[in-house]
Amino acid sequence: MLPDGEKLFRENLGCLAAADPGLAARIAQVRPAPHLEFVEARSGALVPCAKRAGGSVALHSLFDPQREARRLYAATRGSGYLACLGLGAGFVPALFVEDPEPTGLLIIEKDPQVLHALFRALSFCPVLSDPRVRLVAGTGDIRASLASSFLPAISRDLRTVLLKPWCDEEREFFSRAADEVRAAVADIRSDFSVQAHFGKRWFANTLLNIASAPETFPVLPQCSEAHITAAGPSLEQGIPLLARRSPASFLLATDTSLPALVQQGVRPDAVVSLDCQIHSYRHFLAAMPRDILYFFDLASPAFLPRRAGARCLFYASAHPFSQFASIHWMRLPRVDSTGGSVTHAAFSLARALGARTIHVYGADFSYPAGKAYARGTYQYDYFRGGESRLLPLESSFFSFIRRSALVREVQNGVPCYTTSLLLHYKARFEKLQANPGPELFHGGKQPSTAEMHMREFLPGYRQLLQNLPAPSPPMGRYIMSLTADQRGLLSTILPIAASVIRETPDAAAGAAALETARQWALGRLWRLTAGSAQIRQD
Repeated sequence: MLPDGEKLFRENLGCLAAADPGLAARIAQVRPAPHLEFVEARSGALVPCAKRAGGSVALHSLFDPQREARRLYAATRGSGYLACLGLGAGFVPALFVEDPEPTGLLIIEKDPQVLHALFRALSFCPVLSDPRVRLVAGTGDIRASLASSFLPAISRDLRTVLLKPWCDEEREFFSRAADEVRAAVADIRSDFSVQAHFGKRWFANTLLNIASAPETFPVLPQCSEAHITAAGPSLEQGIPLLARRSPASFLLATDTSLPALVQQGVRPDAVVSLDCQIHSYRHFLAAMPRDILYFFDLASPAFLPRRAGARCLFYASAHPFSQFASIHWMRLPRVDSTGGSVTHAAFSLARALGARTIHVYGADFSYPAGKAYARGTYQYDYFRGGESRLLPLESSFFSFIRRSALVREVQNGVPCYTTSLLLHYKARFEKLQANPGPELFHGGKQPSTAEMHMREFLPGYRQLLQNLPAPSPPMGRYIMSLTADQRGLLSTILPIAASVIRETPDAAAGAAALETARQWALGRLWRLTAGSAQIRQD
């Protein structure tokens, strides 16, 4: 006998709405999938079946579906994160919520209609109420859901569990879903690798920049037309055009292109810098013109914003600590830096400043005719410093571009070389151009009840981090024990944990790495808030 469908539906929808009101609303607005029916297994459990010509396909065993689920789940034991392709009656997810070890579960279902039908027949509240669980309908939200919940510093790995009869029945959809999972995991692991190299430096730079930030910042400019300069070789052909640009347009230079512009007498209105590494200063050795604005990532090397002085504006990139500071310290402009290149960040910034027409120069994402950069960029002075008869300038540049495996192309009859990394940057940049996205920029210092002065923010953050429950296994239980605010606080030290894992051969993802990261961060905070402004940027 089927249970009270309306009552179950309301209960399930209420549990889902607490975590994902958007999906709950989508499910409420559609009719249930008509091709699903429910039958009792021999064990008494209710099993969904897909109706088709000539009969129906049960999504679980019609003998003992719980035993079947236990066998499937046993094969995943030891995993840090699970992705379920298909919800069905939720037998595998039910076992997950009883397991304190795994840190996350992503359930992927075909569409809201299927979820509507399931929610009317079965109770999923224990699963939907678990803070480790994410549910998506369709493939559109898979990458974003994994990016926010699959954290390699906490979860050892990710394994996929297939509801095989349902995956066979909806082969095309679940094949695309599996591709999305693989692509998302590849992106997350690539990002983790970057965190492993720069996590500590991001944190240390951010602390110093907050400690030395001025009370007020310049008024943010607004523009309708913007010109962006990257440092690729084609910038040389663009400089004469920039010299004749409309005075009403806004010229936003990347830091790499600034020396080339200054050398040719072109003065930008603003410069944007992204790199957290110390060698970023080389872009500013030739000149740091007065009376223009300098946009720095909050995690930029601290001596650059100090040199810019009153002309400096910070923005918040995707670093978790920057996002935390933007909420609790000062409302910072938010810029999309996920493309990996400063050109990507500059385009996002120009659009957020109001530009609806954007001209881009020097964004080659390649080495046309084997040339790496436009003349005038710092690399020319750098390589000339070691130039000799046995090591001409061209040899140094050729060695530079040969550091990575090259892909040879021909563009307009000219041989052009690129790398997998440059192609990745190009693809992300083209995606940014194609997708307007939300307005990410809100300028000026806008006080709020959450905002704290620097003298209050850093000691307050240190106290919160000190009071955070010490990470301890099993990690799933630890994550569930934290409040939403505490999980947000924990995210600020995840890049440091990635660095710990890289630096310590025997370190493993999980509690030990997180605790080491927490103590490292507390050490830096104590030194700074105790009056020392010297934080070793290691």
